[in-house]
Amino acid sequence: MKGGRLGFRRTTTARVSGGFVVNFCICIERAITTSAVRGRIEVAKSAVTELTDQIEAIRQEAYNNGYAAAMRALVEFSASGSAKPKTPAARATSPKSPTVTVAAPRQRRAQAKPAPRQARRGENARYIAEAMMALPNHTGPAAAIKKALAEKGHDLPYTSIRHGLGQLQARGEASVTDDGRTWRYSARPSA
Repeated sequence: MKGGRLGFRRTTTARVSGGFVVNFCICIERAITTSAVRGRIEVAKSAVTELTDQIEAIRQEAYNNGYAAAMRALVEFSASGSAKPKTPAARATSPKSPTVTVAAPRQRRAQAKPAPRQARRGENARYIAEAMMALPNHTGPAAAIKKALAEKGHDLPYTSIRHGLGQLQARGEASVTDDGRTWRYSARPSA
């Protein structure tokens, strides 16, 4: 075993020409190398963990010190009596008039519009049929149908209009003209 690991490998490979002994020596060399690397990785992991813990401790200490300083400044400011409102808006929200701050949100809620309700299944097709009946000759492109819907207070995207037109077409109430862009509404077929 002259020269450590490399010498052992050389002498073994020089003496034995069989694959078993050579492979055995290579496996031993890999095992030694792997355990050394594992040890280095463990040391690196512990160093990173320790550094992370130190950073977190410093961050927590700085936060606590800053919070304590802010609270001291707040106590000093409120005790000094220099906290006088300078603007009319600040005076309105002072403790002298608590009804203004309490009543304002209630008034806003009462004046707010109610949330739009979810459209029921099949309503879009009905809205589209009504809009097409308002068009001249009950015929028009999707843009004219969208405009007629908007005038009636129904703002539908083009994809929904196209889907509703497809439903009307399946029922036989609407059809596409020869140009492929204009839709024609006809009365309900008698079944």
